[in-house]
Amino acid sequence: MAEIFIISGPSGVGKDTLIKKMMPKLQNVFLSVSYTTRPPRKGEIDNVDYRFVSDSFFREEIKNGNMLEYADYCTVCYGTPKQPVEQALKEGRHVILKIERAGMESVKKVYKDAITIFIAPPSLEELRNRIILRKTDSDRAIEDRMNKAKIEMEKCGDYMEIMINDDIDTAADKLAQIINKYIEKSERGADK
Repeated sequence: MAEIFIISGPSGVGKDTLIKKMMPKLQNVFLSVSYTTRPPRKGEIDNVDYRFVSDSFFREEIKNGNMLEYADYCTVCYGTPKQPVEQALKEGRHVILKIERAGMESVKKVYKDAITIFIAPPSLEELRNRIILRKTDSDRAIEDRMNKAKIEMEKCGDYMEIMINDDIDTAADKLAQIINKYIEKSERGADK
């Protein structure tokens, strides 16, 4: 049985970098590419990091029922298109969704057995430093992201797995181990 993995964590915690480093350690896994209405950051590639779409396109996809989940995060919209996820599951591939908490709650209503993983920073101070070093956010946006991060950290106990991204290579290995553990368990169950 194909599994759905939901990876969440505060903005700036390093989810994208962890996932990129982890993916070569997994097999038969589809990484869902989210839509976003924000412009690309330096080095981001359309349809690899995100699908960069207009606000009107995003709203039309919602209206047409084509979104598995979506959210407004600090004035920018993010969402998961339904069709690629459904197609990957139909093909028997495991799916990784990198989404925020509200998205996780929406997906869990549809896929109740989805496996949830929360990526935490070593500290809120370290998280602030990472966001500042990106040099993509205004002071106001940084404060918005930090306030949201505090709320997310308070509710991280709702996730099945919690891990800290303190060293990127170690954390990527740990994330791959967590996912592979569930895949192996799922495949053993399917053999019975």
